[in-house]
Amino acid sequence: MSIDLVLYAADRATLRTWGETNPAGRPLIESIDDGEGGTIKQARPGLEWSWWAGSGQFMTNAGSGGDPEDPGYVAPTYAPGVVLLMRVHGEFFDWDQLNETPADPDDVKEWERSRIAQYVRNNGTPGTMGGIPYYEVDGVRLFRRKDVDTFTSANNLPGHVFL
Repeated sequence: MSIDLVLYAADRATLRTWGETNPAGRPLIESIDDGEGGTIKQARPGLEWSWWAGSGQFMTNAGSGGDPEDPGYVAPTYAPGVVLLMRVHGEFFDWDQLNETPADPDDVKEWERSRIAQYVRNNGTPGTMGGIPYYEVDGVRLFRRKDVDTFTSANNLPGHVFL
């Protein structure tokens, strides 16, 4: 079993700090011995993440496409900040999950399945970004994957998935 969460912050440093101190009670990033007397930071087992579209940029308008030299060309626009897709699975999912998979997997309510999402929802401030609802805590916004997918599909924008 797994759950995908979409996280947004003003910059990568904010996401890194949030991941190291995760207010839900278990940091997402751990320090491990590099074998040479130092440490490296990595995702905990059962967590994977990927910067949205490889860069962390979230497109909000595709523009007109085509050649930037053409008259009438409109450049794509992006939300400020960075977005990442995080998959919780395996060992970390076993810790994070609250309930079994719902009967209707198309009606996933992340805050009913994930300790992380539930903490953000219960302690965060609701808002919307481009019409996508979110909850924000400590400078990090949590979006339901389903809401992000609906927005990108409705606006003919590229999405992002794990392979």
